Amino acid sequence: MYKKDRDRGLLVVGVSMDGPETAADVSAFVRRFELDFPVVLDEDSRIARLYNPKKSMPLSVIIDRTGRIAVVREGFSPGDEKLVALDVERALSEPQPTR
Repeated sequence: MYKKDRDRGLLVVGVSMDGPETAADVSAFVRRFELDFPVVLDEDSRIARLYNPKKSMPLSVIIDRTGRIAVVREGFSPGDEKLVALDVERALSEPQPTR
């Protein structure tokens, strides 16, 4: 989805909630799964406090072009990728904010 829609404005950022004991494993995970989007470490839990206070994993937060949280999805089950794709399409189809 990221490769297909990044030219339309889709930005994917992975957020690792690993603690100090496993943070070193994150870069190996990114390489092993050939992730081509940024993955950041949330070592001080600031991102989790803002978007994921329950610390659900995985958690998908779709933010629309205006910066508003459009959809939050907790967990993942097979078939959810279709729902996420629809959510992303809606967010990408909304008009861009005027400046």
